[in-house]
Amino acid sequence: MKRSAALAGLAALGATRGRAGAQSLTTVKFGSGSVEANAQGFYAQDAGFFQKAGIDAQITILRSGPAIAAAVVGGDLQVGVSNVISLASARIRGIPLSIIAPGGIFDAKDATEEVVVLRDGPIHSAKDLNGRIVGGQSIGSTAHLALLAWIDKNGGDASSVKYTEVPPSASLEALQQGRIFAVALQDPQLSAAAPYTRKLGRAYEAVAKTYVLAAWFALDAWLGKNVAVARHVADALDQAGQWAMANRVEAATIFEKYTKVHLGRAGEQFAPALDAAMFQPVFDSATKYKILPGPLGASDILWTGK
Repeated sequence: MKRSAALAGLAALGATRGRAGAQSLTTVKFGSGSVEANAQGFYAQDAGFFQKAGIDAQITILRSGPAIAAAVVGGDLQVGVSNVISLASARIRGIPLSIIAPGGIFDAKDATEEVVVLRDGPIHSAKDLNGRIVGGQSIGSTAHLALLAWIDKNGGDASSVKYTEVPPSASLEALQQGRIFAVALQDPQLSAAAPYTRKLGRAYEAVAKTYVLAAWFALDAWLGKNVAVARHVADALDQAGQWAMANRVEAATIFEKYTKVHLGRAGEQFAPALDAAMFQPVFDSATKYKILPGPLGASDILWTGK
C-alpha cells in the first residue's frame, strides 16, 4: 500500500473515532522542548491529528530533554521527546524506556549548519583547533558529537580539544571573548554571526549523511499497558511531521503559537517511520567518542509496537 493511501486511511479511521465524541478520547500527557526537532506534538495538536487518533493531548513545554525524561520516569508525563543520545544513555544505564517515533532528522542534502570561527581569528582549519576550547549545545548532545567527529575527519585531533557548553544565543560573544575558538551554528544565530565569522565546514555530516536527532519515547511499563494508545500516538506524530513538511508556513504559525519564536517558514525534516539505520550511526559514533557509556544496538531501544 502506498504511504499516501495509508495516511488517508488512518485519517479516515481517526475521523470516525473522533465523531464518537469527546468521551472516547484518551488523555496522554506529553513533554516537549521548544525547538523544531521537537515540534510534531504542536502540529499534531493544532492540525487535529491527536484528536482524530482518539488522543486528548496535554502538552507541557520543559527546558531540556533530561528534564522531560525525568518527568516521564517520575510519572508526571507519559510521552516525551529528547535527543537520541540522551535516550540511548538512559537505556544503557538501565532506565526502561523505548523510542516510539522519530522526531527531527539531520539530512546533509538540506543542511544549513556550519562550523564557524572568528573572521580575523587564528583558526583556519580543524588542525588549528588542537588543544583549544570549542563550544556548543549541551555536553553529550548531537552538537557535541558532531563537532568532535568533524575535527577528526578534517585533520585535527578531537582528543586534544576541550568542549564546553555554550547556548546558541551566546556563541558569538563567546567567540569574540576568546572563551571558545569554534562552534557549530544554525539559523538564526548563523546568519546573525555572519559579519564576524568565517565558515570552516559542516559538522553534523561528519557523523552520517542522514540520521535522527530527536525522538519520542515512553517507559516500557506504560507501553506494555497501553499498546493501542501508544500506536495511535506514534501514528499521529508521524502524520503531523509529514503534514508540517508539506505545509511549512502553517507549521511555522503553530510553532510560534507554542514557543513564541517567529520562523516565517518551518524548515525541519522529519523521518517517516522508525528505522534502525537512522539511529545506529549516532549511537556508534557517540560510543567511539565516549559520549555514550557503552555500545547500544538501535533494535534494543526502538519500540516494536507490541
